Amino acid sequence: MRIKTRFTLTIWTTVLILAAGTAFTVAGIVQTRGMLAQSVQLHKLEEDLFTLREFSLEYAADPTTRALNQWRRTYDQIRTDKMTSAGLPSEVEEAFANIQYIFDQLVRSARETAATAEEDRAQAGLRRQLLSTLLVETQRMLDWTRLHVDDSQKRLLTIVGTYSVGAVLLLAAIAALTALILITSRRHILRSVQTLGQGAQMIAQGRLDHRLALSADDEFGELAAAFNAMVEKLQAQAVMESRLAQSQRLEAIGTLAGGIAHDFNNILMAIIGYAELTRLKNRDEKVGEYLQSVLAAAARATDLVKQILTFSRMTRQEARPVQVSLIVKEVLKLLRASIPSTIEIRPEIVSEAVVLADPTDIHRILVNLCTNAAIAMREHGGILEVGLETVAVDAAFRLAHTDLACGSYLRLSVRDTGCGMTPEVKARVFDPFFTTHKDDGGTGMGLSVVHGIVKSLYGMVSVESEPGEGTTFSVLLPVAQPVDEPAVARETATPHGNERILFVDDEPSIVAFSRELLGSLGYRVSAYLSSTKALEAFAAAPGAYDLVITDMTMPELTGEALAGKLRELRPDVPVILCTGFSERMNAEKARRLGVNGFLEKPYTASQIAMVLRAVLGGLEPAPTRP
Repeated sequence: MRIKTRFTLTIWTTVLILAAGTAFTVAGIVQTRGMLAQSVQLHKLEEDLFTLREFSLEYAADPTTRALNQWRRTYDQIRTDKMTSAGLPSEVEEAFANIQYIFDQLVRSARETAATAEEDRAQAGLRRQLLSTLLVETQRMLDWTRLHVDDSQKRLLTIVGTYSVGAVLLLAAIAALTALILITSRRHILRSVQTLGQGAQMIAQGRLDHRLALSADDEFGELAAAFNAMVEKLQAQAVMESRLAQSQRLEAIGTLAGGIAHDFNNILMAIIGYAELTRLKNRDEKVGEYLQSVLAAAARATDLVKQILTFSRMTRQEARPVQVSLIVKEVLKLLRASIPSTIEIRPEIVSEAVVLADPTDIHRILVNLCTNAAIAMREHGGILEVGLETVAVDAAFRLAHTDLACGSYLRLSVRDTGCGMTPEVKARVFDPFFTTHKDDGGTGMGLSVVHGIVKSLYGMVSVESEPGEGTTFSVLLPVAQPVDEPAVARETATPHGNERILFVDDEPSIVAFSRELLGSLGYRVSAYLSSTKALEAFAAAPGAYDLVITDMTMPELTGEALAGKLRELRPDVPVILCTGFSERMNAEKARRLGVNGFLEKPYTASQIAMVLRAVLGGLEPAPTRP
């Protein structure tokens, strides 16, 4: 109940009680006034009757006219008092009638003059008899009056006492009711303020998962609702700030990874180039095996650079069919280096199904789930199992999971043998900012991100865990129809040529082996470390070159700028653009700029030879995949 309503009810209840008390008091006053007036009248009547009795005794002793006149005045007063008195009993009325009769007889007797002594004695005897009767009647009225005066006083005292006690009880009831409401309101206010204070402390401690559970029937319930809405806004703001910070971190990682990838790919380019050049020049079988091992290691290093770039990529790609098993293998290779050796990784991949998703999202799901599992086994080690299998969702399964449609799903399961979870932790495991590893720098966003990604892919994520029994996360993603990749012709031999090539790169090792490698394939190569010098040479003799191969990132003129200036001098000159890594250039953009070929480092001798023949032959080559 609202505090305002409580006080309003208190005021109206007090008003009603006061009104009832006022009516009760007024009734008491009216009744007391009537009783008091009746008591005064009876008391006056008592005094008059007492005087009448005294005059009657005086008249009996001295029956003179003076005494009779005094008696008569007293009787007239008594009659007047009697007329103003209401509700007199019948015996009093009878006594008054007798006194009236006796008085009339006495007056008549006083007026008559006795003729003889005998008559005089008879009249005197009659007067004595009348006076005796008068005294009896007067005494009877006096007794009755005294009795009723006493009774009237007692009743008056009783009424006054009753109404006084009632008034005190009414005032006590009002005071008790007011005190009760004030005490309960004070307790409610103190409890509500204490709860709000605890909520404010939770916010100050950074716990944005706290909600107030106050009743919404009063002002503090509205305040609690406003408080919870504020916490939700703060939580949403914190989520955005966390995502922004994560995005900035990933952007920094991506920038760093791009710089490392560019330099590392140039190094790999030199390793692969010299290994292939040595294999071309040295036909020794044992040396060939060694060189093949070098090339295989360089290929694995190339794949590792690609995985790092994929993981650090910030922007979301459009959803496309993704073979999750390939991403699982890549992620497990990356995680093996960061997960302690006391944790054994067991991949159990029995499905090669594809899903419609952004590969980066699949990376994030796997990394978050596997990292969470590794943290659970960090102290004592254990087994990390990552499984992939195809399952069917039928109508019976949908009864418990209405968000899913019937059909085939790819189930990704990440199972650990760690400490497990309590039911309380399991119930909140997907809540933003909920973490049991704050001391280790946990933000509580990893599993929340997984939940959000899976929901956006029309899938489902669930968790099974018991304390001490480990944890299993299961992700269901709808299976998509695979898209057939275009067939690539198998390379049978490295093609040769005899054209004139202008080669430009700022890495001396790449320039050196490229000149020799292309020369071994029959091409006549003019190589330059400076893009401006290469431009000067081309400007001096634009028709002396059949094709230009240029690096993208160079200190003076970039490959893109160099290609533009070369086309100004000779619009039909074919250009092949190479890059170790560039956010600004890819195969599609190179095609739109009119570049004839695009190669990503490190490339092999057969790859560059095929691109050369495709460009020089007038064919548009397929760009090498990153």
